[in-house]
Amino acid sequence: MYGFKKASYKDLHAAAAEASQRIYSAGISIWNGKICPGGNNVMANAAAEAFDDADLHTLDRSASPLDQTLSQMIRLRQDFMRASSDDILVEIYSLAQTAKALGWKTLSEPYSRNGPRPV
Repeated sequence: MYGFKKASYKDLHAAAAEASQRIYSAGISIWNGKICPGGNNVMANAAAEAFDDADLHTLDRSASPLDQTLSQMIRLRQDFMRASSDDILVEIYSLAQTAKALGWKTLSEPYSRNGPRPV
């Protein structure tokens, strides 16, 4: 369930769209209006790890602005894995909003709650 197999999708775009969905909904949460790490970082990280530089380069060179945006989300999650920073998560969240404006459909949103974050 937490693993991600890029080859099981019909093409690179479909794989990137699903990986970005996991990065967005599982890898981010919102507590008291602040963007924080999500409840299932293993799932988000596995999705990001499935893409190598060649895959991301292909998406970057696509004529589709959506493919380019999804590539940026995946790269940022890889950056987050190396150096956890809420600023990176804010960038991912912002890119997700851009992707939605470009037609990306999400199945779910990041977990959001007011009150203290569980420790």
